[in-house]
Amino acid sequence: PLRERVDAARERTLALHWHMFLTPNNLRRPLAVLVAMPALRRMGLAGGCLGAGQSVWFAFLVTYLVVELHWTLTAAGALFALMQGVSALGRPLAGFISDRLGDGVRVLRWAVIGSGLTTLALAFCTPAWPVWSVVTLAVLAGLTVASWNGVQFAEVARLAPRETLNETMTGATLLLLVAYVVGPALFSLVVAAGARFGAAFAAMALVTFSALLPLSRIEAD
Repeated sequence: PLRERVDAARERTLALHWHMFLTPNNLRRPLAVLVAMPALRRMGLAGGCLGAGQSVWFAFLVTYLVVELHWTLTAAGALFALMQGVSALGRPLAGFISDRLGDGVRVLRWAVIGSGLTTLALAFCTPAWPVWSVVTLAVLAGLTVASWNGVQFAEVARLAPRETLNETMTGATLLLLVAYVVGPALFSLVVAAGARFGAAFAAMALVTFSALLPLSRIEAD
């Protein structure tokens, strides 16, 4: 029912062809549009930092619980499912709070702090920690690490010029996807160099906290 209104500016005469998806300009232009405005560039960088930390949770939480905390695979998978289930509630909650405050940047800053602290706490977990404490971290991760995406994209849309909205959103998505690849890759390199998982999670907490730098220079309208 909403499609006609949402697609009001759609270019209906455009014919799609496979080579359109492989043209370098289709990657270059969205990123160029994103970085052209300082506020959008900072929002994109913040999303990249948050995305790197988020992807590490998604990629390595179960392995960390099994290998270093000696959980069973079933219990580790259940905890991962719990985190994802909480995030299904956390994302609309973050959007609701952002709308009520009228300040998505502030909500993103809270998400950065919450995500960084939760990741740092996970880094210090040991097999001696009670189960309830690790479960609490997973719940907090669902509310922070995994719940900021919608608010970040909404802020990109708010900051973007209307005439380049499509390209800007595409650029933000591409940057986030790159972060989803780079985050786990860096984590793996730290572990492969001989560090424990905890040290790698601590390093990713620093990456997450670094999102505060670009966010601190964005003023909410």
